[in-house]
Amino acid sequence: MNKRKPGKSNIEITPIGLGTRQFSKAKGFIGGFWKSLFLQTIRSVVKAALEGGINWFDTAEIYGRGNSERGLADALKTFRTATKWWPT
Repeated sequence: MNKRKPGKSNIEITPIGLGTRQFSKAKGFIGGFWKSLFLQTIRSVVKAALEGGINWFDTAEIYGRGNSERGLADALKTFRTATKWWPT
């Protein structure tokens, strides 16, 4: 899959990413629109996305009060992916 550089950045991302609202465990206002997914299902979805070449994920703390991010983090740990965050 061809990659693109967003804006003036040097990072390259795929034109398609994976939205993770459905990982919200049916919590909160946003999460209430979907049934809760099992952790193994989330892992399978993330694995399929990575194997398909997707290299970015759209998530936010509002998706199930952080459940989307926790589900994504769990799935990515399976692949030994690391991330850093510096709250400034």
